[in-house]
Amino acid sequence: MIALFKLNQIMAKKLTKEQLETLNRILQDYSTDFKQDKEHPTKRVDILLNAICGGGLFLIFNFLKEVDISELSSIQTNLIIISGVGFMLSILMNYFALETSLFQINTEEKLFNDVANTLKDQGDGWREKFLKKEEEATEEVHRLYYIKSRLYNTSKLTMTLSVILLGIFFVKYVLN
Repeated sequence: MIALFKLNQIMAKKLTKEQLETLNRILQDYSTDFKQDKEHPTKRVDILLNAICGGGLFLIFNFLKEVDISELSSIQTNLIIISGVGFMLSILMNYFALETSLFQINTEEKLFNDVANTLKDQGDGWREKFLKKEEEATEEVHRLYYIKSRLYNTSKLTMTLSVILLGIFFVKYVLN
């Protein structure tokens, strides 16, 4: 973030007033988005989701250490296997969502620099070039955000289904 403000100071000496106002608007938008992303509740959801999945795997492994697997019916075995795999997939998807989030932040910074560099052009048509670059950058960031949100949602859904299946397994086990 500091680098972006330094870029603004350096470029301020070379820009027209209109170009400088445009750059300042982008910086303000970008810093607001960055603060909102930093304070976004998905960070807490990540920790909670991984804790639930880790707890579910811990329950499964400890249960399997105590019980002879041959005593379980095929339905119970399938439930516990599917539940364990679901927990592992949920953790994996959560990890990919986090990596996508980090990639999105790096991409936003790179795209912002590209957009800011179009403002260096003092020739005719600088506004059209700038608007085209800004539109391309916005599309790329939205695409990455869509991928990230799909991964988070799928991860939460998989975790929820795994918890339900594990609950069904324990109910069936207690009733037998």
